[in-house]
Amino acid sequence: MYFGTRKGQFGLESAIIIIGIIIAIIAIVNATLAWSDVLESSFVRLITDMPVFEYDVVNGEETGNENFQLYMLLRNISFYIFLAAMFVAGISFMLEHVNLVPPETAINIISKSVFYIIFFFIFPALWDLSATMVEESSLWILNPQDPQNPIEKVEFIFSKLGAIETPEVSFDSIVAGIGDPVGVFEGFFLNVFLAAFKAIALIIFIFLVFIIGTIRMVFTAVLIIGLPVILTLSLIPWFYGITKKLLEALTGLLIAPIIAAIVIVAGSAYLGTIETSAELEQGAIQQWFSALAVMALAVFIPVILVPMLGSLVSTITTMTTGAVSSAAMLTGMAGAGGVRGGFGALRGFAGAQFGTEHPSWLEMAKAGFSPPGMTAFVKGSGTGSLEGLGAGSAVAAGTTLGAVPGGDHSIGHTLGRMGSHMMQDVGVQEVQMGIRMGENLIVTNEHRNLANEFVTIENDLKMDPIGNMGNIDAGQRILNDPQSRDSFVNEFHKHVVGYNKMSDEMKKKLDEGTLQVMQQYPGALGKMFENVKIHAISKQDSLDSVNPT
Repeated sequence: MYFGTRKGQFGLESAIIIIGIIIAIIAIVNATLAWSDVLESSFVRLITDMPVFEYDVVNGEETGNENFQLYMLLRNISFYIFLAAMFVAGISFMLEHVNLVPPETAINIISKSVFYIIFFFIFPALWDLSATMVEESSLWILNPQDPQNPIEKVEFIFSKLGAIETPEVSFDSIVAGIGDPVGVFEGFFLNVFLAAFKAIALIIFIFLVFIIGTIRMVFTAVLIIGLPVILTLSLIPWFYGITKKLLEALTGLLIAPIIAAIVIVAGSAYLGTIETSAELEQGAIQQWFSALAVMALAVFIPVILVPMLGSLVSTITTMTTGAVSSAAMLTGMAGAGGVRGGFGALRGFAGAQFGTEHPSWLEMAKAGFSPPGMTAFVKGSGTGSLEGLGAGSAVAAGTTLGAVPGGDHSIGHTLGRMGSHMMQDVGVQEVQMGIRMGENLIVTNEHRNLANEFVTIENDLKMDPIGNMGNIDAGQRILNDPQSRDSFVNEFHKHVVGYNKMSDEMKKKLDEGTLQVMQQYPGALGKMFENVKIHAISKQDSLDSVNPT
C-alpha cells in the first residue's frame, strides 16, 4: 500500500473542487438564461391563450375542431342524463307534498332542463366569441398601441428577471485576492451565491410557469368540453355542490387572462419606479425580486381565482422544487466525485512513479502531464463520477421522499445519510487504481529498458561470433541454475523504483517479464552476469583494501 493516510493531501483538491463547483454554477446560470429566453417567447401565450371550439355551421351541419367533436359526444350523453333528471323531478314532485324536499324542486329541474337543451346548442358559438374577446382584450391591455406585439412589457420584466451575473474567474482576480483576500473573495463568493440562488429560483419558476400555464389551458378545455354533463348533473340535487364549484372555476378561468395582463402592465410600471445604478446595488436586487414577484403573480392568477387548483399547484411546486434540488445534488456530487476520483488516481499513479507514499503537488503535476498520468486521471474521473452519481442518487432519492407529500421521511433520511457516507469513500478505490497503473507502467518500462540493453550487448557481441558462443553457453547455464537465475533477478530488483512497495501481483509480473527477456537474449545475459560478478569482486577488493583484517 502506498497510502496509509490521506491527511494533508486535500488542499489543492479542495480548491479544484471549489473551482469545479463554480464552473457548474456558471453552467447552471447559462442554462437558466437560455431557458428564460424560451419562456420569454412563450410567456404571453401561456397566460392569455384560450381553448376554443372553432365552431361553424356548414350546409346546415355543425363543424369544429377536436374539442368540439368531444363536446358533441358529451352533449349526446347528457341527453341520457336528462332522463335520470326527469325521474328525479318526478320523485321530487311527490316528496314536495310531504316536505322532504324544498318546494318547486321538480319545476326547477324541468325548467332548467328546457333551458340547458337550448343552451347546449348555442354554447360553442357563445364560448368562441367570449374566449376570443378575452384573449384579444388581454393582448390589447399588454400593448394598446400594437396588440399584435404584446411582448414589450414582458421583455422589460424579463430584462430585470434575467439580470444574473455569471461569476468570473480570472488571473487578475486571483492576483487581487492575494493582496486583499478578505475583500476580494468575500465579494466573489457573494456573487457566486447570488448567481446560484437566482439561477435555481428562476429555473424552478420557469418550470412552474410552463406547468401552471398548461394546467390552466387544459383545465379550461376540460370544463368547456364537459359543460353539458356538468350542467345536466347540476339538475340532480346530490351533485349540485360539486357542479357549482366547477362552474365557478370556469368563470374564474375565463377572466384570468385579463387580470394576468393587468398584473403585467401594473408590475412593469412599478418596476420602472425602482431606482438602480452601479452604486445602488440594493436597487438591482430589489428589481430582480420584484420582477420575479410580478411574473409569479401573473402566473398564479388562475390559482387565486380557482381555489380548487391550490392543493394541486402546491403539490407540483413541492415536487418541482425537490426535483430541481435533487438534480443539482446529483450533478454536483457526480462532478465532485469525478474530481476526487481523478485526483485520487493521479495521486496513486504519481506515488508509484516516484516511489513515495505522499507525492508532492509538483510530482503530481509532472505525472499528470504525461500521457499515462492523464489516462489515469481520466479513468479515475470516470469511476469517481459514477460513484458520485450513485451517492447523489441516494441523496436525491432521500430528498425527494422527504419533499413529496406522503413520502416516507424515515427512508428518505436513511438514503440521505447513506449517500453522504458513500460520497466520503469516493476516491479511495481510485487511489489503488492509480497505484496499479503506475506500477504497471514501471514494470513495462523496466522490461523495455532491459530488452534494449540486452539488444545493445547482443549487437556488440556479434563482432566476435566465436567468443559469443561462450556467452550464450553461460547464459543458458544461468537460466538452468535457479540460484544463479534468482541472483540476477534480485540484482535487477535493486534498480526498479519502488520495488519493495509494489503489490505481490506486480512483483510477479515483473519477474515473469524479466525471465522472458533473459530467455530471449541468453548471450547478453551471460555477458551481463559476468560483468556483474566482476563488478561485485572489484567492489569487495576495494572494501578489503580499505579495511584490512
